[in-house]
Order: sequence, then structure tokens, then C-alpha cells
Amino acid sequence: MFSQKKKAETGLRFTWLSKELCRLYKRPRDFVCIGEEEHLVFEVCQRPDVKAELVELKSARAEIGERFFPQSLAVLCRDWDKTLDRARNHAPPPAHFKDKSIAEREIDRIHRQVMGTP
Repeated sequence: MFSQKKKAETGLRFTWLSKELCRLYKRPRDFVCIGEEEHLVFEVCQRPDVKAELVELKSARAEIGERFFPQSLAVLCRDWDKTLDRARNHAPPPAHFKDKSIAEREIDRIHRQVMGTP
């Protein structure tokens, strides 16, 4: 069983993480809804280095872009370790691929192939 101090600390961490994740995903409220998300956020908040890990994730998200980051709060929490590994080992996409869609890149590839340029 948790002691009173441990319960209070966990409650504060949960509230902090809930607010941070809601802000990250541009939610109108400062707290996650009851249910699966609440359970997932609670599990993540118990990690010993959750604050430092969230800083790493935010930094990587800014560098690699939102398209390559989990698109929902639940997926981020469910795949926390996987996302953290990706953040720690990422290489930013090449500059000429950063803002182009898949179709634009395919058109560029065909153009280079037709023109005979690499």
C-alpha cells in the first residue's frame, strides 16, 4: 500500500503530467478524461525520470516534426518507451524532405529520373 506521502507525490505528478500532455496535444482542458487515458497517464507518471523524459520528447518533437510523433495522447502513453527510444536515436529528416508530402517527393524522384540527375 502507498503511504500518504507517496499518494500525495503521485497525485501531484499525475496532475502535472496530465496538464503537460493536454498542453502538448492542444486540449481545451488541463486534465485527461476518466478512462483509458487517465489510467495510461497514471502509469507513465510513476516513472522515476518522467520529467526529464518529457523534456526529451518535447525537444525531439520540435526537431523531427509533429508528423513523426504519436498523434494521440493515449498512443504516446501506451508507447512511451518506444517513442522515447525514437526521440533519443532520431536523425532529423534531410532538409529537402522536411516539408514535402509523399506525392511531392515522388514527383521529384520521377523528375530526377527523367532528367538523368541524381
